[in-house]
Amino acid sequence: MCLAALVAALGTTLLHLGVRAENVDLNAPPATAAEQARQDLAIKAHRIAASAELSTSDTTLAESAQAWEKALGGVWVPWPEGAPEGYANPELELGPYDSLAALDTAVWDFSQRIAQSDALFATEDAEGGDGAAASTDSVQTKLTYESMQHAIILDRELGASTTCPEVDTEALITAIHASADFISEIETARQWIEYGAATASEASADQIADMAILQQPIDAALAAGVADTRPVMVAPPTEQSSALELTHTAVTKLIYGAPTKASTQAAISYACALQLELGW
Repeated sequence: MCLAALVAALGTTLLHLGVRAENVDLNAPPATAAEQARQDLAIKAHRIAASAELSTSDTTLAESAQAWEKALGGVWVPWPEGAPEGYANPELELGPYDSLAALDTAVWDFSQRIAQSDALFATEDAEGGDGAAASTDSVQTKLTYESMQHAIILDRELGASTTCPEVDTEALITAIHASADFISEIETARQWIEYGAATASEASADQIADMAILQQPIDAALAAGVADTRPVMVAPPTEQSSALELTHTAVTKLIYGAPTKASTQAAISYACALQLELGW
């Protein structure tokens, strides 16, 4: 519980015990910079959830934004059940944004500010992918990555261009080095796209670009001495296999397995480029 919440709760308790209101200052102390940053992000997540119906293509935005708000500890109000006599809860802007463009801007801003924030997260109820309690870093990674994916979907709906953060190749190689499966999975996806191009009458420009963006980190990692775990030749894709899904799985594992903040951000930046090129 933050200091401001503790003061408000203590003051209310004293009133219930009969202490006269004029003898108790129930005003919360000024928020610290970290508390205000957390509150601002929680409010933004709340407004994103309230605005999700503006999008016709992003069907999971509301659910995601509600989870982001919870992970941030929720929007703090001194007296959720109503302020004591002589006091008032602060007026907060919690309503929806007025346009899809404003919503898109808010989601991008949320993603960028989360990526730049330190330990602001309430992690008691958050869970990692294996059901274990999530660390603060993993919650920050989850919110950054998820919100970026939603922002790209909204960009696409608006017909707006997306500029991904520049990929730090050295940091990306650090993430790849820590991954047991990335090179083999990305090479499998690349070969599946290559198979589709080979069986078509002519390889499309999209297929050539897709293969290139998958090949780039493999070449960089191998040149840096990462073990070559590429399969020589994989079986052709089946109806149940998808290069898109395998790539998404591989890069998501890369992000959450990255050993440093810089390598995590590099993997997220690469995921941004992949989402733009492959269109997941």
